[in-house]
Amino acid sequence: MSATNPTSKFAPFSLPLPNNATLSGLSHIPLPSTWTKAVPRPLIVAMHGGTCTAHHYDITPEYTSSIASANTGIPIVSINRPCYAGTSSFLPLAEDGDNHTFFKETGFWLHKFILPTIWEAFAVPNNCAGIVLLSHSLATAPSIITGALYANTPSSNSYTLSGMILSGFSAPGTHKSIPGSGEVPDVKEIFFPRETKRLLMASEPELDCVDPKLFPLIDAQTVPMPVEEFSDGMTWDIYWTEYAQQVETPILYRMGEHDWLWKTDEESMEKFWAAFGKCKLFDSAVIQGGCHALEWGRKAGEWYEMVFQFAQKVCNLPVS
Repeated sequence: MSATNPTSKFAPFSLPLPNNATLSGLSHIPLPSTWTKAVPRPLIVAMHGGTCTAHHYDITPEYTSSIASANTGIPIVSINRPCYAGTSSFLPLAEDGDNHTFFKETGFWLHKFILPTIWEAFAVPNNCAGIVLLSHSLATAPSIITGALYANTPSSNSYTLSGMILSGFSAPGTHKSIPGSGEVPDVKEIFFPRETKRLLMASEPELDCVDPKLFPLIDAQTVPMPVEEFSDGMTWDIYWTEYAQQVETPILYRMGEHDWLWKTDEESMEKFWAAFGKCKLFDSAVIQGGCHALEWGRKAGEWYEMVFQFAQKVCNLPVS
């Protein structure tokens, strides 16, 4: 079981989707009285990376997004992505070439089924004006696809996408290291060894990005990832810019200085944000002392404050 917070303030949920699949996850909905501003509030929808689950955003009583949610009055929903922890799977992928990849299917499900369902279940009853997608690591790829689909169907969208927050992911060709890189293994699932997962999420121990007491929780939070997701991560460079260049939604983009997977020099950061030519706002920077999993690191409080402030900002931007 990937839950590690014994005093979690999140409530589990399970929702039927229009395609007869099921969506599972966690929600933290502050009481309406905590939102005192006379402006609409956002709904943050958080998505975990590979080998993780919805519990990624609720690690311990100190390292949890529910603190910022309670302090700001902004609700947050953390979902299990398709093929993870109780959310129905679209696997095996349809066999018609490049039209079906793990990221493309996830992005399609998000746009067509998941976000409209979350909108009706959480945004409408809680007086939320827009969804802000918070995506870590491999969840960034389907988020970009969702942003492109949303921009291309303005008259038929059944939810409002006010912004996207991306971290732990960068442009192809800017990797520092890729666990198990090379040929795609002939297995159904990939499970990272304990030491690899700890390095990936927290970087080298001597950098002191993460409190060592959290290392066993990284182990407890680890689940297998579908091999199709791993495979798509190796081919993403073929088609990612065609989607990135269509996104218009405002974006907050942050990388940890000591991200174990990605380079965070100026050239690498620019290579990523430069692809989003139509984006109305692209706020890009490196968090000094941060690791791959900003939600786990010593900068987690600073990171969550930034996330919730950005969500509030873009939700109240005037519509052009």
